[in-house]
Amino acid sequence: MPNAALPYQKDGWFERDPVQEALSLAQVMGLCAAGTCTADSHPVVATVLLALGMQQAGWLGHDYLHGRGWWCEKMNVLGTLINGHSGYWWSQKHSMHHVFTNQYDMDEDITQEPFFFLEHPGKTAGQNERSDACVVPCLN
Repeated sequence: MPNAALPYQKDGWFERDPVQEALSLAQVMGLCAAGTCTADSHPVVATVLLALGMQQAGWLGHDYLHGRGWWCEKMNVLGTLINGHSGYWWSQKHSMHHVFTNQYDMDEDITQEPFFFLEHPGKTAGQNERSDACVVPCLN
């Protein structure tokens, strides 16, 4: 069976660039540090900086948990350190997302009740134990 990744491997697509890795990590750490340092004097700015740092840490952690090699193995704790969730928990949840991508009953990545409904709560009443959920309509 042919390996679809082989041409990309030969072209160097999967090789890690230490400079790019350092810049990505510095961006996350810089946003989090700036947010922490400005929390007392500018809480709204700090909230935005911390939110951006945590969001970037989530994507970087996503890449590290998907990745292979010693660097990814060492850095897969990034999500735990910055966002407070374990890599094991995320990996299990994300694997289910890849197996059941966008299937309403199975993919927890798209099931956001009671904060966000993809359908009217009446359609999903049997799938959701909460009857006191607040519905916020989305603008398309």
